[in-house]
Amino acid sequence: MGDKKKNKTGRPPFTVNWTRVDELLKYGANGVQVAASLGIHYDTLVNALHREKPDYPTFSAYIQEKRSIGDALLLESMYKNAVENEDKTMQVWLSKNRLGYTDKQEVKSENTVKFREININPASSKNESND
Repeated sequence: MGDKKKNKTGRPPFTVNWTRVDELLKYGANGVQVAASLGIHYDTLVNALHREKPDYPTFSAYIQEKRSIGDALLLESMYKNAVENEDKTMQVWLSKNRLGYTDKQEVKSENTVKFREININPASSKNESND
């Protein structure tokens, strides 16, 4: 009796294409979008991560690592485009976003202006002059 094999019930685990997952995360997709692209539920993707990649404590940590790679590649490409290709638009964009440059000039003044109340209602002016 001990030789009997247990019959597994339910669906077999989904095999995740981690190369495709990593690629989508580098592009900036979120977990739900990645799961949808694979044709699975988000929970299935998270469970597969825990089963196949136990070094990652959470799916968020996995997303953050892979997205950071994409962010670094994008920043490198933007920088090269701005500097090597002398793309003026990219130079301006990077200077505003990385260096905090701005188009507006901030003008500070210590002058104050006092305003006097003026009644512009003609009906009330007539009534006041007849009193």
